[in-house]
Amino acid sequence: MMTKMVEVSAMKAQSMEDTFEAWRISPDSPRGEVCALDVSAATSLADAVDIAAPLCFHKDSFVVQVIDGVTGKRMLHFYAVKRRSNPIRQWNKERLCHENMHPHYAVAMFSMAVSAFEPVEPWRWSPGTDVVGLDGTAIEL
Repeated sequence: MMTKMVEVSAMKAQSMEDTFEAWRISPDSPRGEVCALDVSAATSLADAVDIAAPLCFHKDSFVVQVIDGVTGKRMLHFYAVKRRSNPIRQWNKERLCHENMHPHYAVAMFSMAVSAFEPVEPWRWSPGTDVVGLDGTAIEL
């Protein structure tokens, strides 16, 4: 009986945590399609932004959806990805020299409350396959 109560309270505690989802919005997407970003490890909005920003390119933008675990309300937070102009010198272990790095960071644009949000992702034959028309020989960084 006691273990069942502990399991129920643990399930309630898990469901009360906020849920975070993120999508990258490319500026050159002709149909406004987005790509999902994995921010499942995030425990706060700041964590989700810190995880999502390095996964985007300079001049991209991304949106983070926060679903409140208690009320179920949804908030969308839109961010622009900028590139730091002042370089940071870092040691490159592969080339054995110092290099100037320009890390990406996120700038908050606006936030809004929504009742539902489901962005359109590029069509895929099955999960994990390449998008139709994608050049498989191109190397993306």
